[in-house]
Amino acid sequence: MKNMLKKTVALVLALALCLSFAGCYSENNTWAAKLGDDTMPIGGYIYYLSTAYNEAAMKISSDMEVLDGEVDGQPAQEWIENRALDYLYGSYYLETKLQELGQELTEDEEAQADSITNSTWAYYQTAFENMGISRDSFHRAYSVYSIQYQKLMKLLYGEGGEMAIPQEELEQFYQESYYPYEYFYVSLSTTDEDGNSVERTDEEKEELKNTLEDYAKQITAGDMTVEEASTEYGEETGENVSYSGTLSTAVESITDTLGTALAELDEESATVTEASSGYYVVYKRSYADGFADITADEDQTTSLIAAMKGDEFEAYVMEQGRSLGVELNQGAIGRVKLSSLIDDSNRNGASSAAESSESSETESSASSESSEVSSEASQVSSQAEE
Repeated sequence: MKNMLKKTVALVLALALCLSFAGCYSENNTWAAKLGDDTMPIGGYIYYLSTAYNEAAMKISSDMEVLDGEVDGQPAQEWIENRALDYLYGSYYLETKLQELGQELTEDEEAQADSITNSTWAYYQTAFENMGISRDSFHRAYSVYSIQYQKLMKLLYGEGGEMAIPQEELEQFYQESYYPYEYFYVSLSTTDEDGNSVERTDEEKEELKNTLEDYAKQITAGDMTVEEASTEYGEETGENVSYSGTLSTAVESITDTLGTALAELDEESATVTEASSGYYVVYKRSYADGFADITADEDQTTSLIAAMKGDEFEAYVMEQGRSLGVELNQGAIGRVKLSSLIDDSNRNGASSAAESSESSETESSASSESSEVSSEASQVSSQAEE
């Protein structure tokens, strides 16, 4: 479920929270779906509907009302309602398939789900409750779903799973989609005796570049590591130097400055590249070393699998869920009006805003909390770029 919480929070913050379900909560209207003895409360469906609305908004131009648009060739409202049901069906499949495999959430996994709910509820309790989403509904629809989603993905795609990815295919995906690298960064400004930031002169910049290029040559020759070069430069100059640690970042997510440099570098070689505010000494590690680091860590391996198979797995979960024979409470679902989730602040699409946000985004961690395992996983080991 791709960044479900982020999408819903955007909606929650924008809403005037004008939902009114007075009279809706008779016993027959408190649940949305059933499979055997397992009942999904209506609040879970409302959560999925709000999530689907936000997904649709991200696909529709900001100069058009969401419900006037189309998504994937369907009228937006139809797409949103179907998508909400897909999430609902998917939640049943996760539970059913894990039971079939003899798997339950461990105490640690249940604690993770509780932590997601607690941290979210602390900020958004009033907003969610005004939408008709109780704490238990949110916990089931988002927190537990997220942990189960991650767990089942590992079980199916991991070693020995029903849909296990051959190691060579996973490694090929890594090589085609990621850059393994590390760098250190030196600012084009320094600090004077009074603690003020001072821009280097052109002559000082040229001298700095020459110094860093010498470090790059030594790194390429194997005479020193990037970390050693970073430490030595900092000690000799007294300047603050930012060392990245070892990274693996999706090609599509890396910043232009580093991406251009890495595209031109051979493996196990370094170069100096200039950004608007400083120089990077960037080293392209071998793909073999980068992949070995990733697969040595379970969470990072899961993130890599999510990047490779995330869309496929999401579609699979929803498709399988639809085949389970889940009973829908059409009366209760029909009382939830999509129009009640809309006000002037979120009436129009948001695709332009989304594109702008994506273009300004720097590298993000793919060893993120488990609740976002189905996210893009653009970086499988990270430290924020300065």
